Amino acid sequence: MPLAHVGGLSVLVRCLLARRPFVLGRPDRVAEDIARHHATIVSLVPTQLARLLDARWTPPPWLRIVLLGGAAAPASLLAHAAAAGVPVVTTYGLTEACSQVATQIPGASGAGCGPPLPGVRVRIVDERIEIDGPTLFSGYLGEPPRAAGWFATGDFGRLDAAGNLHVLGRRTDLIVTGGENVYPAEVEAYLDARGVAACVFGMPDETWGEIVCAATTGVVVAATLADLAPWKRPRRWARVRELPLTPGGKPDRAAARALAERVGLAPL
Repeated sequence: MPLAHVGGLSVLVRCLLARRPFVLGRPDRVAEDIARHHATIVSLVPTQLARLLDARWTPPPWLRIVLLGGAAAPASLLAHAAAAGVPVVTTYGLTEACSQVATQIPGASGAGCGPPLPGVRVRIVDERIEIDGPTLFSGYLGEPPRAAGWFATGDFGRLDAAGNLHVLGRRTDLIVTGGENVYPAEVEAYLDARGVAACVFGMPDETWGEIVCAATTGVVVAATLADLAPWKRPRRWARVRELPLTPGGKPDRAAARALAERVGLAPL
């Protein structure tokens, strides 16, 4: 993971604090580095894990944890990883909290992103995640210091009865269409479960404010969306050869939208 992002930088910092060795390698040599250096923990984003599994990678016996975060992980990817014996734990974090906020306990499948880390508090206010704790930032560069206390992430989520955090969507991804909130990750997970890889985004619309659109690598037919709430269904879509990603391996919705506009969006 790039050291210019908090997810990558925190790996280095955690290892220094724990006085443990760490490996800085190239993204295309993850499997080789794990094998060569007998790495016991690796941090990945979903795209990296998917590429490893597509290459029929088998985790070595010394690999204890694959920390998976940075973007929503499709259920099909987690199922594929489990079948391949990959010890995945999902996590939620953000730069303002110095990376991790909550992490799944190993072996606790279906527990979302797991409970908050020790010392970190999480609460849900109007479906939005708020956090408090010693890892919070002091403020943004060029702005006054942040007031102490709860920080509103703007991300959407819920806490289950066991205290596990489930992230519903990132604040910057939310689509509001006709007054209804649509989380792109939810629509992407729905399509993924039906064998269609997609990047979902919103586009302005005079009638609805925004409409749900998608760039996909497969064909979407109306029957595929029959079980999806009407306001969550993509109104327009474009078929592309490959879904664009950010340098950190996350879905690049802005690039997907631009690519879809170049290719041409068609009504669904």
